[in-house]
Amino acid sequence: MGTSLSFFHHYGCSNSQTWASRPLDVTQFHNYAVDWSPTGIVGYVDGVEWFRDTDPAHQPPGSMHQTLQLDWFPDSTADGVGEMRVDWIWVYAAA
Repeated sequence: MGTSLSFFHHYGCSNSQTWASRPLDVTQFHNYAVDWSPTGIVGYVDGVEWFRDTDPAHQPPGSMHQTLQLDWFPDSTADGVGEMRVDWIWVYAAA
């Protein structure tokens, strides 16, 4: 059973990162949201905030792109069965 969720915010030419991880039963469906505004990036799971980066040096100077990535290394190797099911994705610009 999947027991945790991680969020990585990559920024800068050197691929610097801020990140957060939390316990979560990822075998169940959840609602995930990322709010990117001029003041920062905030991540939510099921409507509850669990990631925030408001450091101006970490904010992108232009548009970003969305990436869904399944990384699962149960025994510290890249071999193993993993599955990600996505019902829908919605991306929009604030008015």
